[in-house]
Amino acid sequence: MINVINILEHLASDAAFKYATPEQLQAFLQSEISDNRVIAALQHTNVDELERALQVRTGLICGIMPAEEPEEQPEQEPAEDTEQSPEKSALLQRVTQQPLQLVG
Repeated sequence: MINVINILEHLASDAAFKYATPEQLQAFLQSEISDNRVIAALQHTNVDELERALQVRTGLICGIMPAEEPEEQPEQEPAEDTEQSPEKSALLQRVTQQPLQLVG
């Protein structure tokens, strides 16, 4: 297919092909393109047949979908621990009674 596109680009950009006879165009196309369906579609300017011969999709639709917003969850407040276990109380007492030592 890229070869066909390059050939079409060459035909469109070369002013000499503007005045070429149908026989000259056919000779050029047959020397450059091996698929007779593509040649026939180009000669008859049949876009639908050219699309089928090149197996291209022209009905391609692109779309963008916005991302979904995350559902808001209620904030959970941390549970207040009013009752302390005896182990927690003993650890807290020991930590607060010891002087802070810097290691260096």
